[in-house]
Amino acid sequence: LSRQLIAIGECERSASRIRALLDSDVSAPSLRSDLLEAYEESLTCAVEAGVDSVVVTFEVRPDEAILVVDGESMGTERVTELAPGTHRLEARLTGYESETRSFSVPDDDDTFTAPLVELRAQSVSSRPAPKAVDWVMWGLGAVGIGTGTGLIIHATQEQDIIDNPPPGQVVLDPEGEQSRVDNTRIGGYVALGAGVAFVTTGLILFLTREESPEPTDLSWGVSPAPGGGGAWIDLRF
Repeated sequence: LSRQLIAIGECERSASRIRALLDSDVSAPSLRSDLLEAYEESLTCAVEAGVDSVVVTFEVRPDEAILVVDGESMGTERVTELAPGTHRLEARLTGYESETRSFSVPDDDDTFTAPLVELRAQSVSSRPAPKAVDWVMWGLGAVGIGTGTGLIIHATQEQDIIDNPPPGQVVLDPEGEQSRVDNTRIGGYVALGAGVAFVTTGLILFLTREESPEPTDLSWGVSPAPGGGGAWIDLRF
């Protein structure tokens, strides 16, 4: 069998097989002598037909990426010896896209640096950062909610004075005072509703936005006041 392997150029394979037999429990002197002779022939053939290996250096980013060359893992090692010719390289790392490529090792030098392999981080879907319009909406909402709450509290305090005047104080125009308090309370509710609407609209814009290459036109107005109030908003996309 060893001579058949040598005949087809499989010298190293022949030597490996015979070495395994020599390492086993072969004790018959004649058989062991034949094996040694065949092993010597295989080694001679391998040396004559063999090709010097090349020291190959790999450049991979990130540094902690795992390398697999011709199906054999190198771990994080970056230097190995390879025979001239075409080889297959795979680089992988958790959180990055694996990359597989073929490369050729020349036979005209003792060292070779393989082309740089730079892994790309896996794309992670993330929500875009809030835009200016979002902050404007939330800011207006906060102002509206704060103003509305203040007006409602003020109207409640005024209502208590009308219903239960402090000692020594007389409400000269109960109907007029009541109308003023009612208007203040209405203005508070309007401002509060507008504030909630601004905040809600800002949240909807932020949560549903995928991509907005065009600027958003925003027009708005709010006018809470003791005598009444109102708010409006105009968005153009």
